[in-house]
Amino acid sequence: HAIFQWLTQDPGIALASYGVLALHLVGAPLLLWRKTRLPVFLIYCVFHTINALVFNIGIFPWMTAAATLLFFDPDWPKQFYSWWNNRVLKKAPTYVRQPITDETNVTAKSLTQLLIVVGISIWLILQATVPLRHWFIPGNVAWNEAGHRFSWRMKLRSKRGTAKFYVVVNGQPSIVVDPNEHLNRQQVRKMACIPDLIWQYAQFLESEYAQTSADKVEVYADTLCSLNTREPVSLIHRLVDLTSIERTEPTVNWVTPLTKNLPRKFLPI
Repeated sequence: HAIFQWLTQDPGIALASYGVLALHLVGAPLLLWRKTRLPVFLIYCVFHTINALVFNIGIFPWMTAAATLLFFDPDWPKQFYSWWNNRVLKKAPTYVRQPITDETNVTAKSLTQLLIVVGISIWLILQATVPLRHWFIPGNVAWNEAGHRFSWRMKLRSKRGTAKFYVVVNGQPSIVVDPNEHLNRQQVRKMACIPDLIWQYAQFLESEYAQTSADKVEVYADTLCSLNTREPVSLIHRLVDLTSIERTEPTVNWVTPLTKNLPRKFLPI
């Protein structure tokens, strides 16, 4: 209990953060070396188990631990089964590992194999480059969320905020809409600080308040959001009608820029 309490304080948070960085920077290359592969894999299993217990991130830790098995030989289940029989159950050997032959030139022998290699190569390139797209989008990705999904930015931002909507139908006085009328508590909490979710909810309000196809419905959002303990500020331009925004519209046109700095620039160790 004392250890977990210490981890909630600044020195513990800093040590845990840099420790995880070291684990990945040092541990990942060691997975490529046969002699260190199993010990490093076991350390990763402990790390992912702690993640599953401490953070509510669903299947991610277990999926990552399972995916790490790809670093082992393709026949590792048979090797483990044989080891279990020989060392634990004291049975006669039931499996003899076959030598792995060099097949580097096999892919050039058939068009099918060549296409498989090209397809996998394209997939790997996309996996390495698409998560970097936010570097080419204006603004702070933690604030405007542009390029955040499918990127290497897990657990880098925490947001708290509120959102209130104003619906104007055919130029009549605005109607104040509380999103709690349509969404549950968790949905409201997530939506309040994520621009594209705010946009989606605005499209829903447009369809809800349009009685006929001739009705002109405008939806405006009054939002306050705090990013990583910053002072809450407006996230969406209040004078922008969200129903006039296309889904592909750059966020710089309707999301306010981040102007507040962190209360503290770093965590003391």
